Amino acid sequence: MESQANIRMLKAVVIVLGLLIVASIGVIGVTVFRRLSDTGPPPARLTTAPASAPANGSSETNGERSSGVPLPIFGERRVELPQGARLVETRITGDRMFLRARLLGGNEVWIVLSLLTGQQLGSFELIAE
Repeated sequence: MESQANIRMLKAVVIVLGLLIVASIGVIGVTVFRRLSDTGPPPARLTTAPASAPANGSSETNGERSSGVPLPIFGERRVELPQGARLVETRITGDRMFLRARLLGGNEVWIVLSLLTGQQLGSFELIAE
């Protein structure tokens, strides 16, 4: 009698564990299917800085933003300043870096860089009249 009760209990345990295994495989299958069929844009690696973050970029440390999201690695880039220009200010807003340089004649130039690619997006010169 006691051995039949043990066998029934063992069968119940095996059935419950089998159902848990099948359910787990189902969850994994659905997750893989959803990720493979997702046609949306890829997730961004860089989040914009919160509005309360300082504009001068002091929220960055060791290549990471204050949110802890690592910046993408794009290697070493050179930014050419005009002859005799002196860097006055840097600002980081979202995925852009702005460099302000003072030129020899007293005018200023703003250089815009992408933090995602490291490339110079453009520049504009402020001319005092």
